[in-house]
Amino acid sequence: AAMNQRQARGIRPQPKPAAYHRSEFTKDMYLSGYTILAPQMSPIHFDLLEPIFKKYGYHIEVLANDNRAAIDMGLKFVNNDACFPSITVVGQIMDAVLSGKYDTDKLAVMMTQTGGCCRASNYVGFIRRALDKAGLSHIPVISLNANGMETNEGFKLSPGLLLTALRGVVYGDLFMRCLYRVRPYEKEKGSANALHRKWLEIAIDSLVNSKSKWSYKAVSSGIVEAFDNLPIDEALRKPRVGVVGEILVKYMPLANNHLVDLLEAEGAEAVVPDL
Repeated sequence: AAMNQRQARGIRPQPKPAAYHRSEFTKDMYLSGYTILAPQMSPIHFDLLEPIFKKYGYHIEVLANDNRAAIDMGLKFVNNDACFPSITVVGQIMDAVLSGKYDTDKLAVMMTQTGGCCRASNYVGFIRRALDKAGLSHIPVISLNANGMETNEGFKLSPGLLLTALRGVVYGDLFMRCLYRVRPYEKEKGSANALHRKWLEIAIDSLVNSKSKWSYKAVSSGIVEAFDNLPIDEALRKPRVGVVGEILVKYMPLANNHLVDLLEAEGAEAVVPDL
């Protein structure tokens, strides 16, 4: 019936190609200090990764807009056939790009890409298509991958950057294990988070400061020792609840409705696998 009405009114379909335009991140963009936006996934890890990329000259900003507005924005730009994490990621990016906070003529986006069978390998395409829909196809989307599936003249995943980032991820895993293990039993409320913040600064210093007095081994041992000495209720034992599932939903508080906080508030100890 709808087709007959269109035909009677003389409305003719005008299909447009769904292809998007790829803009490369050039060396000139790198040298001129383009801001590179990256979506949030695991705050406890990404707090360490952001300063590492800055150390190597990339003006990375890990987005803090992990809120409902980002999800609503994602629903505007991503087909509902896509998974929830892709909606969340694209929503974060587009919410930031369209916020007016950034100069879109000196802006780029970075997203990981593995080339595997998961929808995560399509995130780069989803973001480019969303930018194209918004009339911002000139914004480069950098594919962060280790297999050479896409390259950019202005971005190189050097051995030094890769090794330092891997150390940062290990620190993040260590913080997550220690913090989630002792926080439900802390005698002084807030002491575990305060200890995390203290050692986070030390960990970042060891990663980005070539003259730091803290070695990788010393920081790792220091984190474990500090949390081991934090006063906790040794007589108390709470049920341990594992948090598993898709990677973004598992680690991102927005995507899992702040599940770790909820479990701890309900009297449980959350156990989350290492990144």
